[in-house]
Amino acid sequence: MLLTAKKKFNLNPEKGVKYMFDNGLIPESADCVANLLFECDGLKKAAIGDYLGEKADFNLEVLEFQALRTFLWHFRLPGEAQKIDRIMEQFAKHYCQHNPGTFDHQDTCYTLCYATIMLNTSLYNPSVSSKERMSLEDFIQLTSSVNVSKDLITLIYNSIRNEAFKFPGEDDGRDVSVFFQAEKQGWLSKQGMRYKTWNRRHFVLSDKCLYYFEFPNDKEPKGIIPLETFEFAQWMIKPGLTLLKSTPRRLM
Repeated sequence: MLLTAKKKFNLNPEKGVKYMFDNGLIPESADCVANLLFECDGLKKAAIGDYLGEKADFNLEVLEFQALRTFLWHFRLPGEAQKIDRIMEQFAKHYCQHNPGTFDHQDTCYTLCYATIMLNTSLYNPSVSSKERMSLEDFIQLTSSVNVSKDLITLIYNSIRNEAFKFPGEDDGRDVSVFFQAEKQGWLSKQGMRYKTWNRRHFVLSDKCLYYFEFPNDKEPKGIIPLETFEFAQWMIKPGLTLLKSTPRRLM
């Protein structure tokens, strides 16, 4: 069940968390979700970033827990500016709470953090031409509204110029589908659960899990079948047609 929950989360974080709540995998509390995101293996960093960047109050409560302060750079930032904004806002709030006196106000920390993200993007995004990349003077101008020393601004600029932020690299987000690494894929007929009719579905086998779609280009599957907890038997109905039936495997 946990494997299914992780698959659902990686495809749609909100639905994945709801599935965990509905099936009693974790209590419905922000601290439990925060601990899960920090400790659970197999959750995609891009999906975690998207979840934390949502505007829902509950999602922001999850982000507010102290355990996520050191966790912030261990997930991949979402691409949407509004989501990055919310994540930076919560990070600045907690950084100032746990590091009093570093900045005169949490807005200063927030502005500096956001400007640093912009600097990293400007210097290392391949779509930005060399002529358009941010110079030290540009970065000083960008941060002119914050009450920090020019020496600190210069230090930040040189640090990013010498070494880019290291974001998690094991996945590129859902815009590059996990199904590109499918072990097998193709059309199969599946019997419905409620109505015992057979429907043609596009199946993808990936990471010991079957995903089935109505159409190959669909972004989200209609269902997920984890294979680790099932045993399979097959019968030859006629040449070229095989019936595959699954039964729950007894766990020792």
